[in-house]
Amino acid sequence: LVVLLAAAAPVLVAGRLFPSGSPDRDEAAYLSQANALRAGHLTLPAASHDPFFLPFLSGVDGDRVVFKYQPAWPAVIAASEALTGTPKTALALTGVASTLAVAALAFEVTLRRRAALAAGFVFATSPWFLIQSGTYLAYPVSTALLCGATALVVRAARTGVAGLWVAAGACMGLGVLHRPFDAVLGLAPLGVWFLVTRWRSGSIRRDVGWLSLGAAPFALLFFAYNRAVTGSMFTLAFSLVGPHDRFGFGPRSSLADPGEPGF
Repeated sequence: LVVLLAAAAPVLVAGRLFPSGSPDRDEAAYLSQANALRAGHLTLPAASHDPFFLPFLSGVDGDRVVFKYQPAWPAVIAASEALTGTPKTALALTGVASTLAVAALAFEVTLRRRAALAAGFVFATSPWFLIQSGTYLAYPVSTALLCGATALVVRAARTGVAGLWVAAGACMGLGVLHRPFDAVLGLAPLGVWFLVTRWRSGSIRRDVGWLSLGAAPFALLFFAYNRAVTGSMFTLAFSLVGPHDRFGFGPRSSLADPGEPGF
């Protein structure tokens, strides 16, 4: 019942509450990037888009229009529309994945099935989930990946199963590919816990090796995408499109050029 609720709620919210999209315009950025990926393009030609037809939250780098966000979630949206005829399938899958990840983490922490079911139900009926899951924003995907990675690490540490370490590494790698900053926030505490607990076990090198094996394919995709889009493996498109979109003091903007001094 919880899984059915988690699958149905995003589709209903998207169709009934946000039929033309939510007030958060970042949705348009993800959907535009998904459309480009469906057409086989990582970037768009600046000659036919700049300055009048730039997708929201995109920027111009030389002769190319570059999308601000990493490609994982837009690729899921594009695949959903290509395979099922609607991007809403991606919302349903993400709703189920994030709810199951929260439930799995609750189970690994408590080892109680009722606690896991309660956590999944509370999550799937929370205002945050009901609103966010009905949009094409990327935060529920981060929730699924980071909670899933944490649950897998805790279980792998308890059972010692190599496949669980590999799966945890894959979730971590995909999380970094998806939204690097979210991954840093979510995985830093897990990394501290891992080092403190596994150092005493004497198997930390083996565990890190399995984690690295799972993360390696997504690390390669991460660097390859950066190289293809920005020309450098270590430069994110985010830094080209929104150089002022960061923490701290000084000029701040989500757009490459707000056009206003002190914006």
